[in-house]
Order: sequence, then structure tokens, then C-alpha cells
Amino acid sequence: MKEKNNFTIPIIADRGGKIVKSYNMVLTEKTAGHDDIQVNIALPSKVLINNKGIIVWHYIGAKEDRPSIEIITDAIDKYL
Repeated sequence: MKEKNNFTIPIIADRGGKIVKSYNMVLTEKTAGHDDIQVNIALPSKVLINNKGIIVWHYIGAKEDRPSIEIITDAIDKYL
């Protein structure tokens, strides 16, 4: 994704869930739109974290919901 879209910012795939757990971004109970997702795992999400470690933008999806590349690039331009 980084090369395809010529992003110059670091992109991290948090496959082990360390980052989302440190920001407490996990599903803690069953909620509407997330019925098939296990409790205590990260929701499908995209997060922008500034150089101070502060979340400046996030997109929390439901099931297979993902933001478009336009939504992501607009957020990068606005917040980073």
C-alpha cells in the first residue's frame, strides 16, 4: 500500500496486535455490526498516530468494512 500510493510516512501492519492493545482499541463485548468478531481482538481499523504518539485520526470498521484510499489520504493531508 505504501509504495502503490507513494506514501512517505511509515506504515505499520499490527498483525500481533501490540499497538492496538497499547491504545486499548479492542472489542470488549459483543456489539451490533461486530457479531462475528471475537471479544478481546482489535476491530478492523486504520489509525494515524502523530510523532508524539497521539492518535489524530481513526477509522473503526465493522466486519470487512475498510476506508477508501481517498479517505485515508485526505486524513493524512489533514492531520499529519
